[in-house]
Order: sequence, then C-alpha cells, then structure tokens
Amino acid sequence: LSEFQSQLMQCAMLNRERSPENLVIELEPLIRRTEDARLTWRSRLEQGRDRLVEMNSFHSETADRLIGLIRAEDQERQVETHLLEVFDQQGVPVEEIATRSYQINSLGVFSEAFPGLSTEGMLVTFDRQRALGRDTVHFLSRDHPLFRGAMDLVLTSEQGSSGFAHWPSEEQALLIETVYILEILVPKKYHGDRFLPPTPLRVVVNHSGADLSSQISLEVLRQKLIDGGPKQILEKAEFTERILPKMLEASRELADRQADARIQLARRDIDQSLGEEIQRSKRLAQTQGWVQTGELERAEAKLEGLMRALEHPQLRLDAVRVIWKGQV
Repeated sequence: LSEFQSQLMQCAMLNRERSPENLVIELEPLIRRTEDARLTWRSRLEQGRDRLVEMNSFHSETADRLIGLIRAEDQERQVETHLLEVFDQQGVPVEEIATRSYQINSLGVFSEAFPGLSTEGMLVTFDRQRALGRDTVHFLSRDHPLFRGAMDLVLTSEQGSSGFAHWPSEEQALLIETVYILEILVPKKYHGDRFLPPTPLRVVVNHSGADLSSQISLEVLRQKLIDGGPKQILEKAEFTERILPKMLEASRELADRQADARIQLARRDIDQSLGEEIQRSKRLAQTQGWVQTGELERAEAKLEGLMRALEHPQLRLDAVRVIWKGQV
C-alpha cells in the first residue's frame, strides 16, 4: 500500500470520467507492477521466515501423546501416597473429605517446611476435574509448591540416608548400595536443569568391589530384603576400617563412569540445542540484516557457561545401604 497508494489515487482521479472498459485497460500496467511487487515481497518473507517458530508449531500427534501422558499421570497414586506419608511423618493433620480430596490443617509451624501451605490450612485434591470445578481447591501435582516442599524436606533430611538390611539366602555376600547425585552449578538464568537436572546414580558392589548394579535391581531388593540390625558387622574393626572404605572407593569409581556418560549426553544436547539457536540468529542477521539486541550474545554466553560447568560437575554421595546376604 505504501508503495502503490499514490499511483493508484492518481490513476483514479484521472479516470473518473472515463468508461470502465478504458479504465481497466489503463490499470493493467499498474496491476502487473503490483503483482511483481507481491512476488518480490513473498520471496523476501520466505527467506526471512522464523524457522524456529515453524519447528515448534502445533503437531496433533505430539499433542495427543502429551495429553495421554498427562491423563496417565493423573491416574497414578504415587504423588498422593508420597505426600500423605510425608504429612504423617511430619505430624501435619490431614482429613479426607472426599475421594482423593483432603483438608490439610496447619498451626503455622509447617508453612516454612511446606511452601504453599498457609497458616489457615487448605483444601487439596488429586482429582483434576474436581479442582477445575472449584477454585478454592488446590490441585496437587508434581509441579505444586507443596509437593516440591515435601520433596526438599525429605531430600535434605538425614533420616533415611543410611541403612542396613538382611537378604536371607544360602549364599553369603556383603553388599553396599549407594546413591550419588550428579549436578552442575550454573546461574539460574542458564537453565542448566534443562540439560542435566540433579540426577541420581545408583551403584551396587560386593566386598571385592565388583559392579552388581545391573544384576541387583531395586525391585529385587524390595522383594528380598528384610529389616535387620548392623550391630554384629559394625563391631568388626576389619569391616569399618578396611572393607567398607574399599567398597565405597569402588562404588565411587563406578559412579564416576556413569557420570561421565551422562555428562557426554548433556554436552551433546547443549551443543545441538543452543547451537541451532545461535545458527538461527546468524541466519536472521544474514537474511534480514538484524537480530534482537543481545540475542546472539546471550545464546553464546549461555553455551559457553554450560559447557564450562560440565567440565567441573558435582558428584556427591547421598545415601548408603549395607546389605548382608546370608543366613539371618
């Protein structure tokens, strides 16, 4: 319009008294010029289109899959069971008022331990439809501050970080199961948990340091282990001074190997994701002659910061369980 408005108005003013047939004939050159201009602008827009937006546009198959995952998550009882157990452990009064719906009471002393829990208490539900029908009822999922607060409370507590168990068996063996947490320390603005969130690495070794992690799964231990006291083993100086340190050393070496593999995957994901973002910004600069102020610099700084953090990952021992396999 800005290119052809004056020509169009001039043509219209000069041809007010002429017949429609003559007017069409005289307008044909102007029409051809506008068609050429449209094709030129179309070509420019095609070259400068936002490929990132196209890559992330709506895909029905992807959307249906995500909806299915959300519905399956809503049907699971893991979040509900976990929260109720934590509330019971911490002495938080809970009253069931309907199916999967509860009244959580608080005297104010729990609000700091559980972010999102007000001093007046709150109505909560694990049923999405019920929560959608009543604004006063909180829908508790893995993303709710209450669940995150409960998880932080459990993870930062010393309770449960070490233990002992018996594995009744004719075979005799001494095992330790360890869990290490792999994480990187980067500024929050870099969103490091997108590529490498705090990751638990589980290792099981025997008294000789052999790796049994793949052979002895968590499910096997849940079925086989029974409660027991470690007194008889801990009383042996040879175990506490020589055997246990060597087992922990072997466990750490195996965890380091697992960590290296996870770090390599994270490095590949970072390079692929942020590398594409940087290349997109450079293409925009070439085709359109501009990019958003600082966009390219921020992406390059983020890539450099994350790669540098991966060179110095943090691997900490989070939990240890000693297992005596043999006659109880």
